[in-house]
Amino acid sequence: MRNFTCTPRPCCSAILAAMALCAGAGAVTPTVNGLRDATYGEPRAVQTVQTGFGDAVSPGFAGSELDAAYGVIRSGRLYLMFTGNLERNFNTLEIFIDSRPGGENVLTNVPEYDGGYNAPAGPYRSFNISGLRFDAGFFADYHLIARWGALAGVDTPLEVTIVARGGGVAAQVPGSRAGTIVTVATSAVGSIAPGNVAPNASGSALTQTLFMAINNSNALGVIGGNAAANAGAASAVNSGVELSISLADLGGAAAFDNIRVMAMVDNADHNYLSNQVLPGLPAPRGNLGGDGTGSFTGSLSQINFAGIAGTQFFTVFTCRADLNNDGVVDDDDFLIFVKAYNILVCADAAMPAGCPADLNEDGFVDDADFQTFIGAYDDLICP
Repeated sequence: MRNFTCTPRPCCSAILAAMALCAGAGAVTPTVNGLRDATYGEPRAVQTVQTGFGDAVSPGFAGSELDAAYGVIRSGRLYLMFTGNLERNFNTLEIFIDSRPGGENVLTNVPEYDGGYNAPAGPYRSFNISGLRFDAGFFADYHLIARWGALAGVDTPLEVTIVARGGGVAAQVPGSRAGTIVTVATSAVGSIAPGNVAPNASGSALTQTLFMAINNSNALGVIGGNAAANAGAASAVNSGVELSISLADLGGAAAFDNIRVMAMVDNADHNYLSNQVLPGLPAPRGNLGGDGTGSFTGSLSQINFAGIAGTQFFTVFTCRADLNNDGVVDDDDFLIFVKAYNILVCADAAMPAGCPADLNEDGFVDDADFQTFIGAYDDLICP
């Protein structure tokens, strides 16, 4: 039984119940190389404002911009892709993740980490982000830092740090840090090994490998300025910073625990914030600086995302049966599932990018996936 259709929920429910009585290719996961794979599907957030940190008109050189954000969960790992550019001057891509109970809506000044690029000790620049207030409903558990530059005329690797802030109550918190291997002038790939301990950390933040990459070749996307961005141009960019983190290292996030993410670009000292935030800010909007209006104050303590219109975080749904990512498993998702079920093979060119209906990630959309879909459809609301 491979072809079926139905209309509103009562009919769909009847078909689901009937099919529940009925009783290769590998899982489609992104390759972490700084290039956006089709499996990411549609962006979770698209830039709304031109960049105030310089347009990257020459690939790999000046300019930092965040064009769009993508996220999927595959095989127990969170994959994140931020398309755009990160200038090789130690500008910092800051990523905050809310994936477990607790966390900080306003960052405290207690945790001590990040003495600067490849620095073995303090003074710790994490103090400069204390006081930053996230949007309502976002409580940061994990902080990731990505940056690269040049020292004495020599290009540095991309360095990534992950910190488990632990609610912001302890000076020493788990952290891990490592650099990539630079392969060509505009790209790098690498990883942080499990057990790696960052300077001044209380222990490692990782029990499994964290993979990271950058491809800085983009010369398109948003342009320099503070006016509304061209959403189509931003969505078309397919290179940038990419990360893969085990859910076990994000608080043991279980299936159905949706993960919230926000990202922003600031300077090397974490005390001057650009207008490149994802999800994007209302346009027109210049750099936020330290006070939200572009002034340098020496810290980000006056930044208040709750006071800015819109939602400054995006959600990566771990409710896999929610195929259109709207928070419910309903008839719209059923129609998407039907189409994929009738195609069957994930490798088929007709299959939607990423084969999202392959809920057990075995390379096919078949009765096994349908059994999983049934339970989610009956529950309707994603937990």
